Amino acid sequence: MNNKELGHAGFSVDLSDGVITVKHFECGSVLAQWDANMGDWELIWETIRNLENKA
Repeated sequence: MNNKELGHAGFSVDLSDGVITVKHFECGSVLAQWDANMGDWELIWETIRNLENKA
């Protein structure tokens, strides 16, 4: 059984002037945007690290 996620996808995440913006990798459209609370950026990285460690 293959547990790998199939397909192709991408996004970028940017923290600028207290605003976090998530953009579609190919077309640059904004997928999500919010005023960052203290700790949001670190929470994003913790989530990425947790997924990486789980792999």
